[in-house]
Amino acid sequence: MNLNSLQWNTLRAAMDRIVPPDDFSGAWDAGVGDFLTGMFEKELRPVVPTYGDGLDALEAEAQTLYTQAFHEIETAEQDAILNAISEGRTHAAWNTAPIAFFRMLIHHVNEGYYSDPGNGGNKDAISWKMTGFSERHANL
Repeated sequence: MNLNSLQWNTLRAAMDRIVPPDDFSGAWDAGVGDFLTGMFEKELRPVVPTYGDGLDALEAEAQTLYTQAFHEIETAEQDAILNAISEGRTHAAWNTAPIAFFRMLIHHVNEGYYSDPGNGGNKDAISWKMTGFSERHANL
């Protein structure tokens, strides 16, 4: 199973709420989508259906509450949905455990954002620059 375009749009918006752009790139522009694409073909292949179910449910939350796609609503509304999910408060039907999905999403986004750029994320070592970490430290 591969993610469809709406699921990718939902994932992109959710990733950028987990690591939003500010003075540094947010998750998407830092290559986390590329990181996940690679991981979905390898180590994360078994959880792609869970991602699909969770992203569909996240989309259903946005449609139920705001009658718009998750990626089209305001960031404050996206944050409200994600915060509610993190607390186990949902308004739509979920085929996967909402809190478990959200924790998995956070884990993988952070993994892609802060990992070695050679893994497909952390484009231009942006998170390392942000945190003051350098490649010199990575080789210790």
